[in-house]
Amino acid sequence: NEPHILNDSAYVKFSEIRADGFELEVVCYTDIINYIDYVAFKDQVNFKLMSILQNNKVSLTSKPQTVYVKND
Repeated sequence: NEPHILNDSAYVKFSEIRADGFELEVVCYTDIINYIDYVAFKDQVNFKLMSILQNNKVSLTSKPQTVYVKND
């Protein structure tokens, strides 16, 4: 029910199962053409998604990273 999302174009696709979690793809088309407005809209959508996940007790993982420090 977001006014900037065009013609019910939003969908979520279960993309793949990975070692570090499930990959979901969220897609929608918008009528926003100004880049600054688009970034603000994208942030708003991401915050709504995070809220939905938190309300359903779903936590996100981060990919493990290894940092090597060289002593000279």
